Amino acid sequence: IGGATAWGSGASSNKHTIAGVLEKIYNNQKTKGKRIRVFNLAQINGTQTQDILNTVLFVSKIKPKIVVSLTGWNELISTDIMSNEMLYKYRVFGIGEMQEFSLLQTKGKSYEKFKESFYHLGSKYFETIKMMTFLLPPDTRQPRKMEEKIDIGTEIFLENLENLIKLQKAYNFTHYQFMQPHLYSKLSLSPDEQNVIELYDNIRPINGGVEVGNFLRKTNIYYGIISNTIKNKSKYGRVIDLSDIFKYTKDERHFTLVHLNDQGYNDVAKQIH
Repeated sequence: IGGATAWGSGASSNKHTIAGVLEKIYNNQKTKGKRIRVFNLAQINGTQTQDILNTVLFVSKIKPKIVVSLTGWNELISTDIMSNEMLYKYRVFGIGEMQEFSLLQTKGKSYEKFKESFYHLGSKYFETIKMMTFLLPPDTRQPRKMEEKIDIGTEIFLENLENLIKLQKAYNFTHYQFMQPHLYSKLSLSPDEQNVIELYDNIRPINGGVEVGNFLRKTNIYYGIISNTIKNKSKYGRVIDLSDIFKYTKDERHFTLVHLNDQGYNDVAKQIH
C-alpha cells in the first residue's frame, strides 16, 4: 500500500513494480510448493488515509500475512492541497476532493452549488463568465512552510501507524512501514536526474524552489518519525527508513523526485525483501 511510487509509476510493466519484483523473488525461493501472491493496493496520489481505508476494505477478503507500506513523501511534503481544518481537525491526508463536498440537499447549499455549476458550464462558451470567479467557493487550501508541513505530517503519520497496528492485531497480519526515497537525498545525479532537480528548483518551483531544495538535500524529513518509532516499536510497529537507499548510487534510479525506473524499483523491492 502507498502512493504512486508504491504503485509503480514509471515501471515499464507490472512485473517491474515493487509488488511484481517481490512476488518473483519469493516464488524463486523454496517455499515448499506454495505460491506467494503480492497484491498491489497502492494508488496514484495515495496517502496513509486511503491506505487505511483500503486495508479495512480488502484485508478480510485477501487475508494477507504481511502488509507493506511505502509512504512518506505525500504525507509530509505534498499537503498544500489540504485545508487547516482537514489536517488539524480531522487528521486526514490527501482527500482534498472532499474538502468542499456537501450534499445538494444540505440547507443553504443549493444556491452555492447552482452558482458553481453555472460558472463551470458558462465558462465553456463565454469568456465573460470565466472572469466571474466570485461565483466559485473560496479556496480553503493552505500554503505552508516546509518545516510546518513536516511537523504536522509527522504527527498524523505517527497516529496512523498506531491505527495500522490496531488493524494488524484485529486481522492477524504483520505490518512493515518503509519510508520512501526521494531524489534530493541522492548525491550523484545522472543528466536526467539533474534535469528533474533543475525543473523543481528553478523552472516549476511548486515545492518552494532552490531554498526548499537545499533544505531537503540536507534534512532527513523522516527524522521525527524514525526517532519516535525506535523508542516504541510495540506502539508503532516495524519502521524502516529507505530515504538514503540511493545516496551513493551513481547510475540513474529516479525519473521524478520520488518515482523510480525499473532498476530503482528492483532495488527497493530487494531492500523490502
